[in-house]
Amino acid sequence: MKDKYITPISCCEINCQPEERLIVNRDFLHLFSSIPNLSFATFFENNKGEVIKEIQGRTVSRITIPFEKEEQISDNIGISENGEYFYIKKHFQQFNSLQTILSLLKLSQLESEGIREFNNYCLFRSNEIATAIPVAAGEKYLTRNKVESFVITKSYSPLSDIEALVLNTPEVLSGPSNINKRKNILRSVGQFARYMHNCGLNHKDFNANHVLIDDVTREKLTVALFDLQRVDTNKLYRFKWAIKALAEFNYTLPASIFTNEDRRFLFCSYLGRRRLTLLDKIQWLLIRHKTDRIAKHSAKRGLAPKMNFD
Repeated sequence: MKDKYITPISCCEINCQPEERLIVNRDFLHLFSSIPNLSFATFFENNKGEVIKEIQGRTVSRITIPFEKEEQISDNIGISENGEYFYIKKHFQQFNSLQTILSLLKLSQLESEGIREFNNYCLFRSNEIATAIPVAAGEKYLTRNKVESFVITKSYSPLSDIEALVLNTPEVLSGPSNINKRKNILRSVGQFARYMHNCGLNHKDFNANHVLIDDVTREKLTVALFDLQRVDTNKLYRFKWAIKALAEFNYTLPASIFTNEDRRFLFCSYLGRRRLTLLDKIQWLLIRHKTDRIAKHSAKRGLAPKMNFD
């Protein structure tokens, strides 16, 4: 099963208007081939589907893409009983004046959120880092500094995100009898994070909501990521990557289930050793301090804390 989450993506671009761009994963071309007048608007202007998340400038909806049956084809993507679930994330961006000027001077390049995230999926998979499956992305410039964009990913079933698992079915992982299951998760996630960072990549929202796993009874779990909107490739911050990533992941693990010893085990799994050196211990203290800061910052924003070290 792991192969489909790490297979490199082969893409092609669909001819669109000069101000538009549409990229499709070749593995899914057959889903779009029967849709007439395929364009950016086919995806972005379609409102059929279930809205999962809506915040300023961004919406996420669950949709299905029709297969080749003619009676299921419409001018836009629609809901079909025989379709598979996909997620479309739509963005509206407005670049600031400095970004626009630098792009005009060709000192930097403007990049829409949708295209950037799709490229991040491709980048991770080119390094054999497992992710949800990217399907398509597009962008349309309304003016020189205003752009609409989207990215589509396939439903990650049968994987599930860790946060949903621990919050919805806490009995699966709670207590001493389930310590091996918790260790299976933490070992796999720690090793995954180490490999990701060794590849020179960092998921800047590395929390339990964005980390996917399969069967918790397996000693070696399949681990994958989704929501690759924010990624860091600057290796100058390599030491900070572990602090930020593990602190954020710790914060999203409920203290009622995961003990301090569990969290230390995650850190040891990330390092790949059982005993901590002096530098490791300093880093561990920084992780705990960062976790506290995340909790305080979340409390100020009115978000319910999901863990603490009390």
